[in-house]
Amino acid sequence: MKPRNSADSSPLASPKNSLENWENRLIGKTLHATDTGPTTFCIKDLPEERRIIKPNDAMTEDYIEERLNVYVDEHFVVSQVEFG
Repeated sequence: MKPRNSADSSPLASPKNSLENWENRLIGKTLHATDTGPTTFCIKDLPEERRIIKPNDAMTEDYIEERLNVYVDEHFVVSQVEFG
């Protein structure tokens, strides 16, 4: 298992097989509109099918298998990711 903040620049073949890669790439990083760096990750580099969930956000209960759900705190620091 890779450390949580390691970068993985290889293309991801399938969302089903990449949850660990997304966890490693995102958890602990701050989502940013334009930059990716050691402590940030650019929102445009997330999959097209995604949902960013902030504290107290309302969200639908529909399940979309390939959608990446990115949970952030009030400062947009990623705390959890999952598909669905």
